[in-house]
Amino acid sequence: MLIKRNSKGSSPCYDSVFEESFFSIKVYHKGLIKHQPAKQYVGGIIDYFDYVELKNLNLTDLKKMVELCGYLNDSIIFWHKCEKLGNKWRLVSTEVEAHNIKKFIPKDRVVELYFEHLDSYIGIDDPIGLGCRTSRIPENEDVVGPVDKEFERENLSSEDGFEDSENEFSNDKAMVDSQGHYKHSFEDGRELITDEIQKKMLHEDGDPDCVNSDDNKSLDGDSDNESFDFPKHNAKIDGKNPILALEYTFESKEEFKNAVTTHEVSQGRYIQWKKNDKGRMKAKCIHNDCSWVIMASRMHREKTFQVKTYNPSHSCKNWHHYNKTITSSFIARTYLDRIKHNRGWKMSEFRDTVSVELKAHVTLTQARMAMRKAIALLDGSLKDQFAILWDYVHEIDKTNPGTSIYMKFTDNEMPNMPYRFQRVYLCFAACKEAFKVGCRRIVGVDGCWLKGPMYGNQLLTAVGLDANNNIFPVAYAVVERETKETWSWFLTHLAGDLEIDDQESWTFMSDKQKGLVEAFNEILPYVDHRFCVRHLHNNFKKAGFFGLSLKNALWAAANATTVEFFKICMEKMHELDAEAAVWLNEKPPTEWSKSHFSTGAKCDVLLNNMCECFNSMILEARNKPIITLLEKLRYLLMARFQANREKAERWNSGDICPRIKSILHKNESAAAAFIPKKSNQWNYEILGASIADNWAVDLQNRKCSCRKWTITGIPCKHAISAIWAKNDVVLDYVDDCYKVDTYKRIYEKTIFPINGSQLWPKSNKVPPLPPRFVRQNKRGRGQKLRRREQDETGSSRTRMKKKQISVNCSLCHEPGHNIRTCKFKNYVQSEVGAYDSAFWMPPTSSISKKLPVRRANSRPSQDCFDT
Repeated sequence: MLIKRNSKGSSPCYDSVFEESFFSIKVYHKGLIKHQPAKQYVGGIIDYFDYVELKNLNLTDLKKMVELCGYLNDSIIFWHKCEKLGNKWRLVSTEVEAHNIKKFIPKDRVVELYFEHLDSYIGIDDPIGLGCRTSRIPENEDVVGPVDKEFERENLSSEDGFEDSENEFSNDKAMVDSQGHYKHSFEDGRELITDEIQKKMLHEDGDPDCVNSDDNKSLDGDSDNESFDFPKHNAKIDGKNPILALEYTFESKEEFKNAVTTHEVSQGRYIQWKKNDKGRMKAKCIHNDCSWVIMASRMHREKTFQVKTYNPSHSCKNWHHYNKTITSSFIARTYLDRIKHNRGWKMSEFRDTVSVELKAHVTLTQARMAMRKAIALLDGSLKDQFAILWDYVHEIDKTNPGTSIYMKFTDNEMPNMPYRFQRVYLCFAACKEAFKVGCRRIVGVDGCWLKGPMYGNQLLTAVGLDANNNIFPVAYAVVERETKETWSWFLTHLAGDLEIDDQESWTFMSDKQKGLVEAFNEILPYVDHRFCVRHLHNNFKKAGFFGLSLKNALWAAANATTVEFFKICMEKMHELDAEAAVWLNEKPPTEWSKSHFSTGAKCDVLLNNMCECFNSMILEARNKPIITLLEKLRYLLMARFQANREKAERWNSGDICPRIKSILHKNESAAAAFIPKKSNQWNYEILGASIADNWAVDLQNRKCSCRKWTITGIPCKHAISAIWAKNDVVLDYVDDCYKVDTYKRIYEKTIFPINGSQLWPKSNKVPPLPPRFVRQNKRGRGQKLRRREQDETGSSRTRMKKKQISVNCSLCHEPGHNIRTCKFKNYVQSEVGAYDSAFWMPPTSSISKKLPVRRANSRPSQDCFDT
C-alpha cells in the first residue's frame, strides 16, 4: 500500500494497532543537490506518500513514487537523509539499502527522501547551486576550452529539460571566464535562492571567502574517499543506543565489539564471538538454531571495520537474566560517567542498580571488579603511570626548580629486566624555603598506609606548624614499608632539605612507629623526640591499667608545666596504682610531659595532631595510583599556599595571627583573677587565691615561673597581669613567630603549576616496574579503615559502641583468651588419650559435645602447667 497525499490532505497519526506497520515518506524533487562543500537541497517542491509498508519497503516502491511524481525511473537517484545518523545522507541504490530505511524511522514516522535528477548535477565549480544539464561532471573536474554558441543556446532553449517545471531555470545564462572555465550567472533566477540558503553559502556572516581555522573539512572532493559515503558509527552520540546496519563503519574492532555488545544486552540477548582476529569479527546468538548473526571485517588499506553480514532478527525469544555477555569490563564502560561523579558508591547499591537497569543477574564480585576497572579508566592504570614516572620527575624539576625529588629502585628478580620501583621522596622548593623562613623548629612525622592500586605501600609525611598554628606540610615519601631503613632514608633527605645542623634546637614528634626510634638514634640522635600522649595512653591501657582515675592522673602529669607539679602528679598516680606509676616512670618525661619540654620549639603540643590532620586531608589521594597520588598532594599544597596568601592579605601587618589572638583572649580572661605586686621595673609577683598560687614574672627576659610563657612564646595569665600593671601592650610580648608578617613571609613562596602529561619532557630512562609489595591478584577486599581503639567512639551517632576489654576462657576460666586458643585444651586432650578407654566420655554426653575435636598433630604444651 502506497498513497500519494493530495495538497489539502492531512498526515495520518498511525495510532491504531493496524497502522503501526506503516510510515510516511517526505519526497523532495524538482530541485538540485549541492554536493560540495556539504550536501544540501536547493529549490524544488515537496510531496508526501503515506501508508508505506514497513516490512516490504523496496526499490519498487521508490520507483513507483518516481512515476507518481511524473519522472522516468532511470533519471532519478535516491538519497535518504537520516536524523539518527546526525543528518547524514545515505545513497539508496540497492534493495538492501532500501530495506534498511525502516531502521532509521524517526519518532514522527516521517522519512525524508531526496530525488537527484541526473540531468542537473552540481559540481564544485557551481557554488550557487545550478549546474549544466548535459552530463554528470566528476568532482574537481572543470570544463575547459571555448564554449560553442550552439551549446550555449541549447542551454537557453525552451526545449530544456526543466521546461515542464514552469520554466524555472529558462533565464540562466552560461558564461566562460578568461581561462575557458564554464560558469553561470543568475540575473533572473535569484528568487529560487532563499535568504536561509544565502546565509549558509556566505557562512552566515556575509563573508563568502572567509577561512575558519577550526574547519578540518577540505573542499577537495577526493579527500577521505568521500565518493563512498558509508554511514559511520559515532561513539559520542550513539554510544548508549548504537545502530547496527549493513555497510556501517566503525573506527576499530573494539568500537564495533562495544556497539554490538551494548545493542544486544539492551535487548536481553546472549551472544558469542565466533571469530575475533585482526581482520574479522563475527558474533552469533548463543542458541544454535537462532538466525541472528553479524560479521564485520577491515576495509581495504584501512583500519576501519565495516559490517558485511547482518541478520537483525532473533528467532529465539528468551530474555537472558544470567547473561555472560555482561562482563565487568562492560559494566565499567557503561557506568563510567556515573562512577566518575559517585566514587563512594556503596558496592551493594551499585550491584543492585546495575541488576535493575540491565535486567540481569550481577554478582557482588562482578560489581567490585567493574568498579575497580572504571576507576582505573578514570585515573589510569598502575602500569601506565609508572611508565611515565620519569617524565613526571623531569616536569617537576622543570617547573619547580630547586625541588628535592629522589627515587630508589631495586634490582628486578628476573635478569635483563627493568628496575623495580621501591620509594620516592618529594619536598618542593617553596615548602622547604618557607619552613626555614618562618616556621618553628618542630616537625611531626607519621606514616599511613595507601589504599587502592598502591595498597601495601606506606606514605611517610613530615608536617610543621605555621605562624597561625596551622599545619604546614614539608615533605612526603612513598615507601614500601615502615622500617628502620625507610625511616632512615626519609630522615636523611629531610635533614638535608631543612638544614638541620644544630640538632639540640630541633624537636620532632611521632607516634613511635616501627623502626622510627632506631632511625632517629642513627640519623638525628641529638634532637628532642616527643611522643604522642594519646598513643602513650593506649599502650598504658594495653599494659592493663584501666579506669578514668588513672587516665586523668596520666594526663595531669603530661600537662604539668613545672617539675614540682609533675612530681606531685606522679605521687598521686602511685597512690592509685603503684604498678602503673612504675610503668610510667620507665618512660622518659622529656618525651611526654610539658614539665621537661625544651623551650626552643615554642610549642607545647602533646598530640601528633598535625600529622593526623594532614592524613585526613589526603584520604582521597591515598586511594590513587602513584602519579595521581603525587599530583593530588601537589595540587593540595599549591592551592593551600594560594588560599593562605589571600587570607593573609586581609590581616593587618604588625598584628598577631587570629588563632594566637584567641588563645591570648582566654589568658586575658583568666588574668583578671590575679593581683600583681611590683618588685622593680621588670619583675612582678602575681598573687593568686592562696599562697600556693603565687608566681614570679620577669618581663625583661619573658619568663614566668609556671613556664607556659617560656614553652609557647605566648604570655600566660600571670604574665598578662604583670603587663597590665606595667601599662604595656600585651601584643608586644608575643613571640615574633606568631606575627602576621611572619605568616606572610611563609606563604609568599609559590608552588608553580605543571602541564598535562602530553607536554611533559620525554625521558630516555627505562621506566621502572611497579613495586613488588603492591597488593596484586589477591582475593577479598583490602582493608580501608584503621582499627579504632577501645576508648574511641564508634561510627554510629545513635548507638553506643560495644566495649569488651577482655574475654574469659570457658575451659580454664582465665582471662585474655578463649577456648580455641587455650593452651590447657591440648594438655587435656593428650592426657585423655593416654588413659584407658574408660576415661573417655560417652558420645551422647553433653560435656563431650562441648569439647573441641582432637587434631592429629596436637601435643601437650610444656608451659601450660607446673611440674
